[in-house]
Amino acid sequence: MQVPALLDAQPCRTSVVTPRAGNARGCRCHAAIETVTIDKKPPYWIGKTGAVSQAINLAINNPTLWGFMRAGARKTMIKTAESSGIPWRQAVEELRNTPELEDFKSQIEDTTLQYPDYYHEKFHAYDGGNLDWEATWEFEVAAATTAMRIFKDDKITSDAASHALRRSFLDATEDYCEQQGVAVKSAVDVACAAGLSTRSLADRFPGAKVQGLDLSPHFLALAELRCRQAEAASPAASTSYLHANAEAMPLDDRSQDMVAASYLVHEMPVHGTKGFLRDAHRVLRPGGVIAIVDGDPW
Repeated sequence: MQVPALLDAQPCRTSVVTPRAGNARGCRCHAAIETVTIDKKPPYWIGKTGAVSQAINLAINNPTLWGFMRAGARKTMIKTAESSGIPWRQAVEELRNTPELEDFKSQIEDTTLQYPDYYHEKFHAYDGGNLDWEATWEFEVAAATTAMRIFKDDKITSDAASHALRRSFLDATEDYCEQQGVAVKSAVDVACAAGLSTRSLADRFPGAKVQGLDLSPHFLALAELRCRQAEAASPAASTSYLHANAEAMPLDDRSQDMVAASYLVHEMPVHGTKGFLRDAHRVLRPGGVIAIVDGDPW
């Protein structure tokens, strides 16, 4: 499958592809735009043979050193956030004291779901990965801080930075759908986490049935909390959430006009990405769109 780049705006690269009409399982991808060739080389220290890379990997695998590294990175992140006007500790404490999150988790969690092995790995400095309340409480402020660091030279607020980060992806996706004559009436936002991308997708395609899907029932509990808060404040585009694996979505064949994934692929092993793309093709209607945005790998 060839994935053409529709938008090359640093620091993100957006790709939008659509299957040809026909057999959904065996469809080929095409696009009405030119494929972008990237000849960017990785830094010299990347890879198993790089001295710096080897040193970092040794440190990460040493529990004592990793503890110091994680504490230092965390301290830096919080300092960056609060110096940018993001109330990290206050926001985390408010969520820590929100009992509804446990209720929403119990309502949305599929206790029969089998997690892939890679999802049990430690990542983002959390021992429990995304199956962790601490990761959930810090998700929104961490996302806002990341956006601010990306747009550090622009004198804008964290909300404006977060909006700008999502807007380029949504603009490219909407333009492509218009060019191809795709009317988006149903969409699934894969690896939606706490629903930031899901709500943005629903706002961009009003009237569409938009579902967020994620493996973390903790993140989905926060997504549900924010969804209900938004609906109470001002009823708008509705969203719903599924606790499921992107490689085996509980959706009917040919039931979706769009499958979107924001910052998912860099978190998955190759076999997981292939499994996701296979299932995305299964659930897409002929002519539907797969929209993927991810960070520059270097």
